[in-house]
Amino acid sequence: MKYKMIELVREEGIALLYLNRPEVLNALNETMKNELIHVLKETEEDDNVRVMILTGRGRGFCAGADLNRFIEIQERDKGHKKKSRFGSIDFPGLLHGIPNLLSQPSTGHLMVLVLPSP
Repeated sequence: MKYKMIELVREEGIALLYLNRPEVLNALNETMKNELIHVLKETEEDDNVRVMILTGRGRGFCAGADLNRFIEIQERDKGHKKKSRFGSIDFPGLLHGIPNLLSQPSTGHLMVLVLPSP
């Protein structure tokens, strides 16, 4: 699968997963969330991946949820008649939903979260 908001590089048992929206400090949106779910499931099923390193392109790992969508909805709905919802982007929950990629000695898999230095 071709990803728009993330980048996956596999080398010698290592999966390097980059959040790739540096222009907005890798803020999570629905597309990125869906791509992360897909790539985490894909790498979980790959017996050749022994370690996953998760990091972000640019100067920040992840700014959190991309709130620009709320601004766009508010501008279109001047009367504030519609309620908006971003959808759940529970990033820690997302990672815990992929049990084999979190450090588990029984499977030999390890996930490493790499944050950029300040």
